[in-house]
Amino acid sequence: MYIRLFIFGCLMTSFAKADEPQLKLATLSPHITELVYSAGAGQLLVGVSGYSDYPIEAKNLPVIGDAFAINQELLLQLKPDLVLYWKDNIAKQMVTQVENLGIKTLAINTLHINDIPKAIKLIAKTAGTTPEAKVDHFLPRIAELKHAASTKTQQKALIQISDRPIYTVNGNHWMSESLNVCAMNNVFSDLPLQSASVNIESIIARNPDVLIRFSPIKENEQLAQHSQITAIKNNNIITVNPDHFSRATLRLLNAIEVLCQ
Repeated sequence: MYIRLFIFGCLMTSFAKADEPQLKLATLSPHITELVYSAGAGQLLVGVSGYSDYPIEAKNLPVIGDAFAINQELLLQLKPDLVLYWKDNIAKQMVTQVENLGIKTLAINTLHINDIPKAIKLIAKTAGTTPEAKVDHFLPRIAELKHAASTKTQQKALIQISDRPIYTVNGNHWMSESLNVCAMNNVFSDLPLQSASVNIESIIARNPDVLIRFSPIKENEQLAQHSQITAIKNNNIITVNPDHFSRATLRLLNAIEVLCQ
């Protein structure tokens, strides 16, 4: 009798969970779309930010906007329960627009390397899903790479995001932290702004040993004309995949492994 009641109770619990409405999510940043999938919650997405191209399934979802504009009409049609946005990297009025539609929002913080698995676990907890197993391997692997590079001579590095103007990031950024993993130091770690343009004169003065870029350097680019810069003179240029390096997701590990090689 007790066994039958126990089985009946378990069945009723299963049916109740199956009938529970699933949380519908939307994102306002392509890297947050990727984090949602890493959190095991990709099936809950009803709308995504522009440029959400990974994983490939994200390309098939409606685009609700980006960091500069939101399609409010589409957002109302999709009726997400929660919109995830990038904390401190989206204008407050954008978040207010969403909330004025009666839709709840959740800020996702991904400024530092350690924030990435935390963000994924927060999304999973919110959505009631199970994160991918590789989430727990992310930081231990980075620690291994850092330990392996600890005996190397420290080198000065410039992260070049664009050519005209030359943009880079300061030390308060996951890209700069990635250099530190691989025995490199950001020559512009002391910039007052998280990202800013720098001139040729300041680059020559700081003389990086290594240049980190998103594509091979061309002869007509600014830095290519200045062989007095050690990185240019020695052709010590590392090309990393921009989607891996410039997005705070688990794929950042791929870029760090390239840097450490």
